[in-house]
Amino acid sequence: SADIQSYLGGFPVSARPASALYRARMFVRRHRLGVSAALALLVALVGGISATVWQAGRAQREAQKAEQVKEYLVGIFMDADPERADVTGLTDRELLDRGAERVRYELDGQPEVQSELLLTIGQVYRNLGSYEEATPLVQEAMGLREDLFDTGSDPVAEARNELGWLQYLEGNWAEAEGTLREVVATRR
Repeated sequence: SADIQSYLGGFPVSARPASALYRARMFVRRHRLGVSAALALLVALVGGISATVWQAGRAQREAQKAEQVKEYLVGIFMDADPERADVTGLTDRELLDRGAERVRYELDGQPEVQSELLLTIGQVYRNLGSYEEATPLVQEAMGLREDLFDTGSDPVAEARNELGWLQYLEGNWAEAEGTLREVVATRR
């Protein structure tokens, strides 16, 4: 009689060995709503903590990248310091050439920062009308980005877009059309 009452009430019965799993199963059966709510809260908590940790890591990487870019730019301006004897009469293009070389050797092992700066220097060369200097830098930046990211990612599309415009400006219209069509397809 006591076992029947226990069974109907969702409690363990004495006629069966009371293993931990059996007792837990009976507890969950008795308190379904509470256990479900606690489980949902636990899943939400773990998910929230995971997302926060991921975002913190991403923010830290972006902060490091920004710091490296800042240090690089400060170095470029130091290279242009008129107080230094070796920069007297340095042209914009010579300064860019030095900057591109510094990106390659100072930021070796940091491909994301390298690609960002190489692409930027390539864009400055394009704006100066030096397409032949810009193209290899943009291609190098695109190669670095293709190694880092999925080929359909926005960073790769950004570099590919710049390459397409350079091809167009150099008069390679067929190549430019193919490259820019890839960019449009990726961005869609």
